[in-house]
Amino acid sequence: MCNAEQANMEMCAKALNLQCIVFNVDYRLGPEAKAPKGQMDFVHAIRHVSQNAEKYGVDKSKICIAGISGGGWICFGAGNQLAKTGESHLVKANFLFTGQLSDETCGIQDEQL
Repeated sequence: MCNAEQANMEMCAKALNLQCIVFNVDYRLGPEAKAPKGQMDFVHAIRHVSQNAEKYGVDKSKICIAGISGGGWICFGAGNQLAKTGESHLVKANFLFTGQLSDETCGIQDEQL
C-alpha cells in the first residue's frame, strides 16, 4: 500500500510517543520480487542495525520488529529466516498487526463484507 518514505511521518510520531528509535525499512515487493526476497531484505536490515547498534545509539538486546498488513507478513517471515540461521536472538519481540496470516482483516469477518 505504501513504501517506507510515505510512512516516515507516522514513524517519527511513533518514535516520539514511544520514546524509542525507529528504523523504517523498505523491502522488495511482489510479484516482481519472489518470496522470500522481501523478508531477506528485512533480515539484512535487522543484522545491520544489530551490528551497528553502538553507532545508532541502540541497545541491541532490545531490538523489536513490527509490521502492518504485508509488513506483518515480512516481519513474520524475517523471524522465521532468523530462526533458520540461529539468529533469532537478534530480535526481542515481533509485533504483527494484521499480518496477513489469517482470513480476518482489521477485525472484519468475511460475512460482514
